[in-house]
Amino acid sequence: MLRQRLQSGFALAFMGIAVVLLDMFLENGQYYYRWLGWQPRGLLLCLLIAMLVVIALREFYSLARAAGVHPFGLVGAILAAYLVLETCGRGWAGRVFPPQLVHVDFTAFVLAGGLAAAFLLQVARWGTKGAFANIGVTFLGVIYIGLLGSFLVRIRQMGWAPEDVYTPLQGVYYLVIFVFTIKMTDICAFFTGKYLGRRRLISSISPGKTVEGLIGGLVGGVITCVILFRITDTLNRPYLAVLLGIVLAGLGQLGDLAESIFKRDAKEKDSSDSVPGFGGLLDVVDSLLVAAPLAFLIFAVLPSR
Repeated sequence: MLRQRLQSGFALAFMGIAVVLLDMFLENGQYYYRWLGWQPRGLLLCLLIAMLVVIALREFYSLARAAGVHPFGLVGAILAAYLVLETCGRGWAGRVFPPQLVHVDFTAFVLAGGLAAAFLLQVARWGTKGAFANIGVTFLGVIYIGLLGSFLVRIRQMGWAPEDVYTPLQGVYYLVIFVFTIKMTDICAFFTGKYLGRRRLISSISPGKTVEGLIGGLVGGVITCVILFRITDTLNRPYLAVLLGIVLAGLGQLGDLAESIFKRDAKEKDSSDSVPGFGGLLDVVDSLLVAAPLAFLIFAVLPSR
């Protein structure tokens, strides 16, 4: 179990770093501009996030089905992927639609269409049985995974000006700081809890979580955050890096507990077995989802160099 976790962790970290570096290379060389005639913001990373969101959502719906709820997977997948891709491609509107529609928020129309589709599928498949649960959980998954996951794209895009073609590295640095701080929190919490854990944190939700693991995760997250801000030289006030590390580490562990609520209700240990040693993909990204919106707001107001 531990060996599988370490192997999977290193493999995921290597692939993540490779994708980020390739994404930076494509934008810095303006390859997107040459191919498409305009410069999408973090296109490669955005497509990866959209794919991960759809997979994680599928696992979330599997947990719901284990709990006796029947969400509409295709509707949810389309809406969640749209939220991520729309965040990446806001510049498309002015090139595709006539002037009177350029500033229309099409997200509202897409969500309304998705709701109508869910109603129709509910009537066709289940009639009135479980309508609240089936339709509600469908959109809970869209918000929990699709909407929160879209903030990873927003963090990647930070540092842009509308007229820019060349992408600065600020958003890349912030995304790397965010992801590595959260995941090092997970790692430190796991090992501290495994070898030093004595007092249960919230046994009714997650029997494996301990107070010692919580503290170890916070310490590991803070140290990682401070080191990465120092390496990237993106923050001129070290004490803010400490405060941010505490916030991100705390929110990351809250996100892990949030998924544990769903797994406990479904009476499942993991969301799936797609990632050896970790369980499912949702078990890997759950800590990122809850923390991403607040991280974006904090990065937006941080005094950078």
